[in-house]
Amino acid sequence: TTTFIIEKQPPQVMKTNTRFAATVRLLIGNTLNIRMSNPLVRVSIISEAQAQATQQSNKASEQSCGEIMNNTGNLEYNETTKQLSVSFRNMQLKKIKRAEKKGTESVMDEKFALLFQSSFA
Repeated sequence: TTTFIIEKQPPQVMKTNTRFAATVRLLIGNTLNIRMSNPLVRVSIISEAQAQATQQSNKASEQSCGEIMNNTGNLEYNETTKQLSVSFRNMQLKKIKRAEKKGTESVMDEKFALLFQSSFA
């Protein structure tokens, strides 16, 4: 589904072996009637090119550009707000695969995105 809202934004500049947090909410959570199953959400890091391809094809890539620790969590239903959300409090970028540099490109020129995915039965 493409209905995750980022409630707590991860940092724009990420360093390896540094903890970071993010929170996502399912936009149509209370209409899906999935409160009892608490679906699993997985976070992966993808390149800018992979993000563009995902957006154009509306199909997520199975490949990631790196390894993130503590990258899974269950959606939890909040009775008061009637929303499903998950907080990732201790994610950590362990390694990143970089593309080959062209000419004077620096590491700062390379962009990545965090992809939040879940499946509902």
